[in-house]
Amino acid sequence: MILTTNTLSQASPAQDALMAQAAGALRADEIRLLQQAVRMIEFAYRDHQAADERVVHPVEHAVAVTRILLEYNLDIETIVAALLHGVVEQTGVTFAQIEENFGPGVAGLVYGVAKLSTLPDKAGEAKKQAENLRKLILATASDVRVMLLRLAIQLHNTRIQDRYSLAQQESVARETMEIYAPIAGRLGMSKMKSELEDLAFKTLYPEEFAEIETKLSARRREHAERLGAIRQTLLSALRKAGLHVSPDCITTRQKHIYSIYRKLNTEKYYGKDVWRIYDRLGIRVIVETIPDCYQALGVVHSLWKVVPNEFDDYISNPRPTGYQSLHTAVQYGDDPRDIIEVQIRTHEMHEQAEYGIAAHWRYKEGAAWQDIEFDNKVSWLRQLLELGRELSDAQDFVDAMKSDVFADRVYVFSPDEDILDLPAGATPIDFAYHIHTVIGDRCRGAKVNGKLVPLDYKLQTGDKVEIVTAKRGGPSRDWLNLGYATTRRAKTKIRQWFRRQDREKMLGQGREVIDRELKRLGVTNMSHEAVKNLFESFKDRTVEEFLAAVGFGDINSDSIAARILEAERSQRPDDLLKPAVTRPAQPLPSAGINILGAEGLLVNRAQCCNPVIGDEIIGYITRGRGVTVHRVDCPNIRSIKERERLINVSWGQQTEHNYQVPVVIKAHNRTGLVRDISTVVADLDVGISNISLSTNSRNVTTFIVTLEVSDLPQLARVFRKITQLPNVIDVRRRAP
Repeated sequence: MILTTNTLSQASPAQDALMAQAAGALRADEIRLLQQAVRMIEFAYRDHQAADERVVHPVEHAVAVTRILLEYNLDIETIVAALLHGVVEQTGVTFAQIEENFGPGVAGLVYGVAKLSTLPDKAGEAKKQAENLRKLILATASDVRVMLLRLAIQLHNTRIQDRYSLAQQESVARETMEIYAPIAGRLGMSKMKSELEDLAFKTLYPEEFAEIETKLSARRREHAERLGAIRQTLLSALRKAGLHVSPDCITTRQKHIYSIYRKLNTEKYYGKDVWRIYDRLGIRVIVETIPDCYQALGVVHSLWKVVPNEFDDYISNPRPTGYQSLHTAVQYGDDPRDIIEVQIRTHEMHEQAEYGIAAHWRYKEGAAWQDIEFDNKVSWLRQLLELGRELSDAQDFVDAMKSDVFADRVYVFSPDEDILDLPAGATPIDFAYHIHTVIGDRCRGAKVNGKLVPLDYKLQTGDKVEIVTAKRGGPSRDWLNLGYATTRRAKTKIRQWFRRQDREKMLGQGREVIDRELKRLGVTNMSHEAVKNLFESFKDRTVEEFLAAVGFGDINSDSIAARILEAERSQRPDDLLKPAVTRPAQPLPSAGINILGAEGLLVNRAQCCNPVIGDEIIGYITRGRGVTVHRVDCPNIRSIKERERLINVSWGQQTEHNYQVPVVIKAHNRTGLVRDISTVVADLDVGISNISLSTNSRNVTTFIVTLEVSDLPQLARVFRKITQLPNVIDVRRRAP
């Protein structure tokens, strides 16, 4: 079907605006192709009736998305695909017809986005959104322009989100903030990223948005007048210095609201006012050459007082992302708050900073260095593609994106001076696996800036990292259990290595891990049936599957500890389960314990075994002292002959009480050991009511510490953190 002008109806104002914008960006032949695409969507949607007048008409949406991409001067194939992106899914037009009219390039781009929902059908469809995102990343493998199309679609959806239901507004805003704004940022598209963030921030945090906007609005007119005067003063001075700068090459701006909000929540600005942020107001100067940048900088510094420690030369020392510009802050008035940031850059630097990857098409016939920048911008997409292929579960993929790709970044150097981009918090283990899987598997140590560092060292921007490897061998399971590997890539590679090893060996190691964790928590004599219950609580695994998963490192100690209580419930002897009477349980809020068959009794926790929420418990009716509550595995309970005095009890609905649990810690003595243990305990919001210690002739110190914990999982977290301290040999719950 070749469409003709006979199908063209009277153009809408939006379409008139589109063609006017296109006239300044496209060639005559490209405009004719765009007009043909407009005719196709008008014909395809000729009978469209909106179910709700608030819903944007598909033609209006398509035109808006196209205008967004025209601002980025993308190629005609992408522009036409933007107009047609929804026509196959929503009408009777086929991909074959699109290819016949516009060629395989446009058809391929439309196909890349046609299967992706632009809005969730209802709030909370996290699984659907995750799968759509995974499809998007995989589609980007064939053409990165698919990603640019999807970003433009998301931007328009975010601009009109007030037309959706409240649930949809929140869903779109959260998806924008967590996924699409970071993608735009990683592609260097700062202009789009800023708008996406502000629109999403306004929906998700309306009070915080309004507070900052109100403060800025109070002085907006004053700022506009001052910025205008500063701009005119600077333009005159630059021309007087011999620099040929046109008026439209000097622009002013106010920092976008979400960026201000984030900055106010950093350590440097925490608790300070908006006016303390020096780059809140800005002026940008665009010149022809790099020497002109430094000459313009001299002019700026001659006009106004320089703010100390606020100058950055990103031309001589570009950011690892490739960003180049000169930044300086000056005081333009008498008030110390009268601070403005000045950015100076060339036209090419500006295009790269504002439009990022899109500048590749804007200057596709220009200098070769821009192709290099394009490759750098999309190199991280390869990480996403690897994740998309390795992680079949869509939610796992999205979680990996957030942790490995969208997290704050650190930029480190290899021994060959190559720059590597890693998420903040990355360790030498993560670095090694980023280089190559074999390097990671054989890693035995690391040097940072020439000095040996532990494998859990947090890499910092500028570090030069060298990995010490062995000729053979593999990773350690502690890299997973103790948090040495932080990126999803490293964790996946480590687990894959263990899966290749002898399965029988992994089964044995898994059993050892479980036994060790049970002993630490004071759980003994676990029956086969109880173990089976524990295994099956993890995604319906069989016993062997669970043991292998623990051996491979897929299930860590924290997860095991959280399920131990459920396993304990299946191992109590029958005689301990028989209640003395069968009346319903009565809650005793003061004690937080439900007693079967009695109410109003005095309840005491046994000092011999110190039961904690999460332990399986049994009550013993004493003579004159009410009910004493023991752990079911307490030796004193097991040796009781008067079984008729035992009564079933359970933990009630209370979470605010803390319980004292004696813990034994053994460690090789060193300076600061007590301090480190106390710090770990305090950081986890756990109290210490008593502590004693003794050191033997072999310099091994044994601590008896009484911790005040709220439940068993909290105790497990304490054990894990203390175990990671240097010199610690063992941590376990003290036996009754």
